[in-house]
Amino acid sequence: THSVSGTVTDTTGTIDLVGATVMIFHPGDTIAITGCSADTSGHFVISGLPDGKYKMKFLFPGYAEGKKFLMIAGADVDLGKIPLKNEGLLMTEALIKDIQVRVTQNGDTTVYNANAFKTNPDATAEDLLLKMPGVTNDGTGTKVQGDDIKQVMVDGKPFFGDDPNAALKNIPADMVDQIQVYDQASDQSRLTGFDDGNARKTINIITKQKAMHGSFGKIHGGAGTDSRYDAGLTFNRFDGLRRFTVLGMSNNINLQNFSMQDIMGTMGGSGGGGHMMMRGGGGGMYGRSNNFTVAQMGGISTTHAFGLNFSDQFGEKIKFSGSYFFNYSENENQTVLTRNYFTTNDTSLVYNDSSNTSTRNVNHRFSLKFEYQIDSMNSIIYTPKFTSQFTHYSRFDQGANLLGENITQSSSLSELVSDNLGYTLSQTLDYKHKFKKEGRTLVLDVSNSINNRDGTGSFYSQNTYYPSSNTVLDQNSNGNTRSNTITPTVSWTEPINTKSYLLFSASASIADNKQLKQTFNNNMIEEQIIDSALSNTYRSTYQYKRGGVSYKYSTDKASFSCGTDYQYATLIGKETFPYTVNSDHVFQSVLPNALFSYKFSKTSNLKIVYRTSTVSPTILQLQDVVDNSSPLQLKTGNPLLSQDYEHTFITHYGTMDPASGKGFFVFAYGSIAQNYIGNSTYIASRDTTIDHVFLNRGTQLTLPVNLKGYKTGRVYLTYSIPLTKLKMNLGINASGSITHTPGLINDIQNNNDNLNFGPGLTLSSNISDAIDFTLAYSGTYNINNNSLPSQVNSSYFTHTATFKTTITLKKKFVMNTSLDQYFYTGLGQGYNTNYLLWNAYIGYKFLKDNSLEAKISATDILKQNVSISRTVTEAYIEDSRTSVLQQYFMFTLTYTLKKFKGMGDSSTTGSDANQTWGH
Repeated sequence: THSVSGTVTDTTGTIDLVGATVMIFHPGDTIAITGCSADTSGHFVISGLPDGKYKMKFLFPGYAEGKKFLMIAGADVDLGKIPLKNEGLLMTEALIKDIQVRVTQNGDTTVYNANAFKTNPDATAEDLLLKMPGVTNDGTGTKVQGDDIKQVMVDGKPFFGDDPNAALKNIPADMVDQIQVYDQASDQSRLTGFDDGNARKTINIITKQKAMHGSFGKIHGGAGTDSRYDAGLTFNRFDGLRRFTVLGMSNNINLQNFSMQDIMGTMGGSGGGGHMMMRGGGGGMYGRSNNFTVAQMGGISTTHAFGLNFSDQFGEKIKFSGSYFFNYSENENQTVLTRNYFTTNDTSLVYNDSSNTSTRNVNHRFSLKFEYQIDSMNSIIYTPKFTSQFTHYSRFDQGANLLGENITQSSSLSELVSDNLGYTLSQTLDYKHKFKKEGRTLVLDVSNSINNRDGTGSFYSQNTYYPSSNTVLDQNSNGNTRSNTITPTVSWTEPINTKSYLLFSASASIADNKQLKQTFNNNMIEEQIIDSALSNTYRSTYQYKRGGVSYKYSTDKASFSCGTDYQYATLIGKETFPYTVNSDHVFQSVLPNALFSYKFSKTSNLKIVYRTSTVSPTILQLQDVVDNSSPLQLKTGNPLLSQDYEHTFITHYGTMDPASGKGFFVFAYGSIAQNYIGNSTYIASRDTTIDHVFLNRGTQLTLPVNLKGYKTGRVYLTYSIPLTKLKMNLGINASGSITHTPGLINDIQNNNDNLNFGPGLTLSSNISDAIDFTLAYSGTYNINNNSLPSQVNSSYFTHTATFKTTITLKKKFVMNTSLDQYFYTGLGQGYNTNYLLWNAYIGYKFLKDNSLEAKISATDILKQNVSISRTVTEAYIEDSRTSVLQQYFMFTLTYTLKKFKGMGDSSTTGSDANQTWGH
């Protein structure tokens, strides 16, 4: 037998008719004996034909039928090009309109369709995200449905470790196809199938198909008035599963593209006992705090940063991702604050402070993730992280305590310099084995964390205690901290039936912490004498053994799990200098947990979580060494502290209507703590000694203590709807929180109740990529009450109104402006303010593909930028004002690179790229 081949084209021979139908008949028959479809180049090959005569037909929609007679005689036949005549009819254009699906709810995952939200051609993934329902940014980070974003992934792979900013600020909006939002379970939870309570709010950016193969990025440089400058580089190379990214930046305009983990102890280290970060209002997964901070971070920052990110998959078994990030930053800041203490009598105590600080930070951060699917029954996940940090910190400070009718009780003038060098190494190894019985698994998990830090410092202060006492402190200090924690866990899942499972788990942990602090007083003859009140050698060991069982039942609609663990823990503290003091604690805890989720429909679901946990005091909280870095506000630790026990409740509800685009989400969180680690504050109305610490009149001493009664709760609601006729998206939200924080003031308990609530609104354009604007408003009313009868309750109100717009004319001329109006009232004297922050720029795009842009920008045009914040604790209310970057002008050149497979060699930007993908 032989074959016949050819290429089906149009009559010009230049257009290949892809998928054209080719049929072969015996002469005179109407039923084809064989046939095929032409490939992507219009070519076809039909084999297995004996010698003889045949009739052929060629069909393609819109073209006349082609016919050809064929003779095969002992050889293959190549017909060459077979032209078909175009007989298509040009019809009147028809326009079909429908509401594009914006958001869908797929179980616990919210999926945003990026194509349904119009952004300007130069927008980032962060700009795109902020247009989506339920997404807000209050200045402390991007939130989705009221919950902080903890990590951002790109196509399911880590992007610069856990840094959300790296992806959101560097992935172009026009590269994004979908954005998925969900609670990312820990590796151990995903291996066992049981939620361990360590989920993190995660965004997964799904890039467009064409972006899977190609290169894209930007390089820019700008120079401005007042010696301001800004330069940066982003380059991404995507080749399917292999991804490579380079980031670089250098500026002195407060642009920082790194996580807070890149800064270690920016305020750390001191001349006296070392600066101690007290827990204060608390910490915790969702922020156990009633602090209220507004406006941006103060100070003027210079940043130099460089980063690399790489991910790949080797066959079907090995997945690898890793990143390295370097950061060098310098920050200069001036702060003025007023702190009003809650007192146990009618006499008020006010602390005024003015300080200048300078911080230099050098950071290296490595992050890896290695996944190995050994075979169908065994798998390994290994995740190491390493961070090294050097911080130089200096502070010049002037403070005073005022008692009663603004009578100065004490004042201090001090200078502090410290250097800290440290590193953190953490690693987790997970192994999973599946058994032949479906649902039976064994999971082994081992985690380890090592933290080392060394520091030196000098401290000088002149202190006046009225009417006639004066002291001078001239000190040098050095110290180190060593911490090592290892936690192995074994888990066994056993199926009861196809819907029910049991989980048996056991774990142990040991955390060994050592700290050495040495403070020396300098005397007149240049000798150094160790100050035993400000020095010590301390070691704490916290270890626990834990075991438990959990039950899980799940169907297509509902899932329920519950369980309990028993934990036996010991906390051993040993001080060897200046005294030999030992303290031992034993804790026995029952830790229940429960989870319920229900899918009302494909687009509506409910999830309720209950967790319990314990929090051990830190080594800093356990040491009774004095921190005198602020001579009028001394701090010390408490070796008698116990661990606290917490109950946590979380509720998520979400529903979406894909047809109308309407969506409603609710997030609620509550926490109750037993043995809450709070603060006890002593305010000396006269010279006195408290716990072996001498206090001059007007001086405060703060130490951590265990208290009862801490509880907090917050709720966030958001409703979104597309205004189709106006081509806009409307989002309405409301939030509220209440925190009950106990504290001791001169051994009398004060319960601080902090309530805040307020509305929010976002109206964003969805007209086109040429007209992009957002109008937003958020307001918060805050009420603060204290149980001490001598204290006057207070309230304050803040709001922010924002308008941002970018207009692109003929894809060449770009105009942008942003207006932010801030209003604060009810704060302390001198801190109420109402100001307008106005930024703008104009730009023009050059070259045929618009890849080069020149722009002139203006920041703080009205010279009104300020930074105001209020902090509320159980002991005081603090209002502060910090220095900020004010008016400057800048000229910037930006080159945009976008080269993708199948798009030719020329770059495309903005809507041009979208049009190319649409061909």
